[in-house]
This record gives sequence, structure tokens and C-alpha cells, in this order.
Amino acid sequence: MRPKSSSIISRKFIQLLQLLEDEELKRFREYVHSPFFNKNKNVANLIDYLAKYHPNYAHLTSEKVFKQLFRGKAFREQAIKNLFTNAKKLLEGFLKQTYFERDEYYSDIALLKILQEKKADKPFFLYLKAIRQKLSNTIVKDVDFYTHELYLTQIEHTQSIIDNKMSKNIQLMQKINKYIDDIYIIQKLRYYVAALTLNQSIEKDNWQMPLLEEILAYLKNNKLLNIPHIALWYQLILLQKAPTEEKHYFELKVLLETYHTEIPKSELRQVYTVLFSYFHQKTIANQNNIFWLEEFHKTYKLGFEQGIFLKKNYIQPARHFRNCVAIAIQLKKYQWAKQFIETYQDKIPINQKENLVTYCTALLHFHQKEFDKCILLLNQYEFSDDFEYAAHKILLNKAYFESHNDYCLTIYSSLNSFTTFLKRHPQLPENTFLSYKNFCKKAEKLTHICESIKLRKSNASVLIELKNLKKEVENEGYLNQRQWFIEKIEERLELLS
Repeated sequence: MRPKSSSIISRKFIQLLQLLEDEELKRFREYVHSPFFNKNKNVANLIDYLAKYHPNYAHLTSEKVFKQLFRGKAFREQAIKNLFTNAKKLLEGFLKQTYFERDEYYSDIALLKILQEKKADKPFFLYLKAIRQKLSNTIVKDVDFYTHELYLTQIEHTQSIIDNKMSKNIQLMQKINKYIDDIYIIQKLRYYVAALTLNQSIEKDNWQMPLLEEILAYLKNNKLLNIPHIALWYQLILLQKAPTEEKHYFELKVLLETYHTEIPKSELRQVYTVLFSYFHQKTIANQNNIFWLEEFHKTYKLGFEQGIFLKKNYIQPARHFRNCVAIAIQLKKYQWAKQFIETYQDKIPINQKENLVTYCTALLHFHQKEFDKCILLLNQYEFSDDFEYAAHKILLNKAYFESHNDYCLTIYSSLNSFTTFLKRHPQLPENTFLSYKNFCKKAEKLTHICESIKLRKSNASVLIELKNLKKEVENEGYLNQRQWFIEKIEERLELLS
């Protein structure tokens, strides 16, 4: 039976093809046109045809593709299936080849193994010497570096057996064991840091990592901490497990300042995630938190200068932009924050840029007491992200409250819409949900008391209400903007006393 014209082309192949960026697609077309990789001209023609529509293939069907490739011939579904099967194998080969080319050391290792198998001693030793030299000049000495050292040493060990050089054989085995230990320990420590970062309650959840305590004890009494990469992850674990012992932070800071060029950006991002969590805890725990805010700011500033948060030339995740601005504003570095927004706004992913720049600019206006400018900006946009919407609503209500204009009715309306939003989003984390809900309640009470002050109601009763509200604010388990509430209440108490 003749298939319907709506028969769908190979989903598996199309899903892979859509992964390719424009430059990669161009290289794939060159790949399939190379007779070394592909001798089927119909497959090459298929890729050329599909490239015209990349990456949107939703409108294409098997019949349309067949008609284009086999003009004037009757439709044969099996022929199309075979073409897509071959195309998929070629694309898989291309992706493997691309990955292989990105890591020149694996290519070098493969070449050495081939030369060794073919017993081409002279070129083998020449290449071995060149690769050794290249590896010794490597700046980033991460787990991949030690893995390459391991592979290279294993090849040398095999060659020593071929050449019957027993003394060298023993030395190389010692090196191999050392590299295996180094790689294992680095990976073990790194993944434990990741686990601690994801789950601070790791112990109560009965999460276990066998041999970890033995490794930590072993490191404490051996020279392996002289290896920067091991020392880094070891220090991060100490910082997370004993955050009150500030010496761990300062030792980690020295390590980062000394060896940051030897650590790849992908791992520095993980280190900074731990540090930011640590700074956040310190600024909450310490009343006099200027020092830790300064450390927070310096670390963010350094991270942006070194491009730590950039992936494909965009800030990822984009929240780093907002956090950096917010910390600078807390330190009253208003000019720096303004300059930062102007410098880095084009590095925000396009779909998040408008909202983030608007919020950060509004936040800057708020802290510079330009409340009407803040309100004007925030009223121009609706935020789609749940957390951004909440941050937007909280800042907007604070700006309404701080403004000299009479916004009482507007505040009630805005708080009501925020409360409705919370009812519609019960999936928010419980602590977050409660902190937002309590913000609405306390903001409504404070607005009501301020109305009473304006209406010149009894000072005695208003004072009692303010003092009661202050106790509620201080004792509330989860409350967003607690310090702001306390400041506003104390301002009114002073005004009435």
C-alpha cells in the first residue's frame, strides 16, 4: 500500500542533525562529500537538500525528500529508510571525529599506538619526545592532564617490555600507579564537593562515599597536597564541612590566587559556586558583614574579568549578572554597578536580557532613592520567570512604600496580585513560598499602620501596633526583606517618640 504523504522522515537522524550549528553543518557536508568517508552520492545529495532547511525540518516528509532526490521515479519507502540509516551512521562518525579532533592528546596517543603496533621505532620515539615536550608545557594541569600522562606512560611501559628494559619497566610502573592514584583522588574529591554543593543535608540523607574519610586522612599525612588540583578540592571539602573555621577560606583563597591559571574554567565555575554559597551564609550569619560582602564582590569581579561565567560568549547562568549588581549595590558601589550593567548587558542571553537589565537598573534607582524611576521601569514589564516575578513584585512594593506619593491603594492591589500569584504557584520551594507569603502579610500590616499615622490616629495605639509588628518580623521563621521591615518600623517608632 502506498504510504500517506504525511509519512515522517527519520526522527533519530533529524534530532542529531539539529544539534549542529551552521559551521558544523558546513563541515558535515564536506565530510559526506569526501569519498574517504562516503561513496554514496544519494546520501550526499540528501544532506545538501536538508541543509537548505536547517534546523527546521517539521514540514518535510519522506515523499517530499524522495521526489527531490529521485525525480520521476515511483516512491519507495525502503530506499528513503536506507538513505537515512546511512546518513545517521555518517553523522555519528562525524560527531566522533569532531570530538576526537578537539583533544589533540588522544589523537597523539592513537598515533603512538599505531606506530608501536607497526614496530616503527624511530618515528615512535621522535613522536614520543615531541608529545612529552608538549605535555610539559601544558598550563592547565587538571584531571585530563594526569590522564594523558597516564596513557603516555602506559605506552612507554609497553615499549619497555618490547625492548626488554626491566629497570625502566619498574620505574614506569611506579609512575603509572602514582598517576592512577592522583586521578582517582582528584575525581573522588571533586565529585564529593559537587555532592555537598547539591545537598547540604547529605549526612542526614545517609548519602555515602566509600573510602572518602580514608582518603582525607591519607592526604593530611602525605605530600599529595603539593599537587594544586588535589589541594584545591581538599580545601573546598574542608570549607563546606566546617564553614565556621574561616582559615579554610583563606587557605583556599591563596590556592586560587597562586594556581588559578592551572585550573580550567569549567572547574573554576564549580569552585565559585561553592564560594558564593559560603559568602551567602557568612553575610547572613554575621551582623557586621561588610568584610564578607567585599569578598563576595571581589570574587564576582574577578570571575567576570577572567570570563569564568561566559559560555559561548554569554553569561551562564544569567543570574550571576543580577547577583553581582545586587552585591555592589549593597556595598553602595553605585557607579561601579552602573558601569557593570553597561559593560556586560550584551553578554546576557537575548531571551533574558531585557528583564534582567530592567530589574538591575530599577534596583539601582531604588537604592539611590530614585523611587519614581524605579516604579516606572518595573511597571513596563511583566516577568515570566517565577523567581524573577517575585523579586520584581517585592522591589515594586518597596518602591511604592518609599515613594513620597500616596500609593497605599496601589500597594494593597499589588500585594493582592502577588498573593494570587503565590496561590497559583504552590510548587515553589516551601521556604521560598513562606518567605514571600509572609512578606505580603507584613507589608500589608506596615502599610495599614502608616495610613493610621497619616490620619493622625492615637500615637499610643499606633506605637503598640508598630512594636507588635517588629516582634513578629524578628520572630518570623521565613521572611523576605526582614532587615528592610525592621528599618522602616524603627523609622516610624523614632518619628512617633
